[in-house]
Amino acid sequence: MGRLAGKIAFISGTGAGIGRAAALIFAAEGTEVFGCDIDEDSAAGNASALRNGPFGTTHAEDWCFTIKNELDIAYFCTQAASPHLIARGGGAVLNVASVAAVRGAPFMPMVPHGAAKGGVSAMSLHLCAAGAPHHIRANTIGAAFLCSDEAAFVNGADLMVDGGDSAMAG
Repeated sequence: MGRLAGKIAFISGTGAGIGRAAALIFAAEGTEVFGCDIDEDSAAGNASALRNGPFGTTHAEDWCFTIKNELDIAYFCTQAASPHLIARGGGAVLNVASVAAVRGAPFMPMVPHGAAKGGVSAMSLHLCAAGAPHHIRANTIGAAFLCSDEAAFVNGADLMVDGGDSAMAG
């Protein structure tokens, strides 16, 4: 029996990448996984799609596309799951953010992506506050262990799993 036995997870972007890896790990740990993806051959993980470009020349369409596909999806999926989490007596929301939310990347222009993932991080903090009375925790990261009972005291965290890159000047 795994650490997530008896839990239910909805994971977006399960066709490939991080979403697929997360679904497989959750299932191996005993979770009943419900997954979705817009394209089973997609290279985007966690229902993410982005269009980056230099700040001064990024088109409005590219900005809106990235916000829609990285922030809006996280918001609306979580909003739809909220009544079910409340009815179950609580649960854990795990959103995938990015180091781009807290640090600029001089080697690659990522303003739309960084803004969207910054929104995901901020949204998770607000979910932490809104969910607390219902025993719903919210975190941002890319690791399944934060949904286990072993992490019951982890709430409102924005953990960067990036090999220490976010801690180093670049």
